[in-house]
Amino acid sequence: QAGGLTDPLHGWAVVGHRLWVTADGGSTWRDVTPPVGFGSGLGNPHGVAFLDAQHGWVAINEAFTSGSDPSYGRVDIWRTSDGGQAWTKAQLPKAVRNQFGEIMPQVQFDFLDAGHGFAFLSGNSAKGRNDSDLFWTADGGRTWSADRPTGNGDLGIEGTIGFATA
Repeated sequence: QAGGLTDPLHGWAVVGHRLWVTADGGSTWRDVTPPVGFGSGLGNPHGVAFLDAQHGWVAINEAFTSGSDPSYGRVDIWRTSDGGQAWTKAQLPKAVRNQFGEIMPQVQFDFLDAGHGFAFLSGNSAKGRNDSDLFWTADGGRTWSADRPTGNGDLGIEGTIGFATA
């Protein structure tokens, strides 16, 4: 479903509602799915990124029952600094543009190092396909701050993000 390499030996893949990592170029794989899991009503993976073999982040839009549910439109960010052995959860601030739980966009990560990174929610057809929300962290994802939304309901930034410096 999704995957990537951090070097010739280390990589990750989301397959069958599980997150797998390899340390031998894909010969063997280890399940490192965050505790909340994926699918089956527990949570929906909306983005995965690994900076290296140790540091990874997973965005999960948790299941909700209605617009009044506290988790409605919220994105949890699970992070690991030991290759998926242990995970810790943080939460993005409530999005300005992409706040509809049933149609949350994918979360695109861009980490410059183990401490500095960005999370970008791009596009939302209910609010205008180009509206987006940008968040940043300077502590490896322990806390997240909202940077600025783009768009006014029908215009904004959509696509891929990338940063050269914090």
